[in-house]
Amino acid sequence: MLVNYSNSIAYICPYCGRLTEKDITLFDLPASGAVFCCSENGCGEPIITVNHKKDKYVFEVLCTACDDRHKFVVSRSGFWRKELMVLTCPQTTVDIMFVGNKQLITEELKKQNELYREAEAEISANPGLSIYFDIIRFINDIAKNNLISCLKCPSESFDIELDDSGIRITCRDCHANKVIPISPESLKDLLTAGTIVLE
Repeated sequence: MLVNYSNSIAYICPYCGRLTEKDITLFDLPASGAVFCCSENGCGEPIITVNHKKDKYVFEVLCTACDDRHKFVVSRSGFWRKELMVLTCPQTTVDIMFVGNKQLITEELKKQNELYREAEAEISANPGLSIYFDIIRFINDIAKNNLISCLKCPSESFDIELDDSGIRITCRDCHANKVIPISPESLKDLLTAGTIVLE
């Protein structure tokens, strides 16, 4: 079976929020590695790095959902043969990178936009959901500005996840944590403090 070594790739920039779509070939992924940047004029931030590991590609993607950098290992044959491959943030399950047939990527992005519009309508109709997303957005802003700290160790790596008690932020090194309840009071406290300290 002949493999077509051309593909399309799409990803969203966490810095400016714009979508980048690129046509790529085998030559765009040399053995020395590659970097894909935001295509928006005035931005140009590096979003994806690609390296080789035997017969696999190792993608590191700066996540638009949680601001972390996620690593994905993909076989070379699968990368070029699959009609559509969607890489997802492991913390939020948000789709962050699309690879494959250009038309299928366009259709998938259209579907995603429709889901976002439905979610926005639901948030508008439900004030509780609005607070939830406001808190997540503000926590991400705090994380992006390196204003999360740990009292127990000098770590700068944290996991953010939702559990029954609220949004839990955990230090990856010593496992100190803090739970932010989903409430108007929590949002007010975050806005006032502007920082998050794990104990």
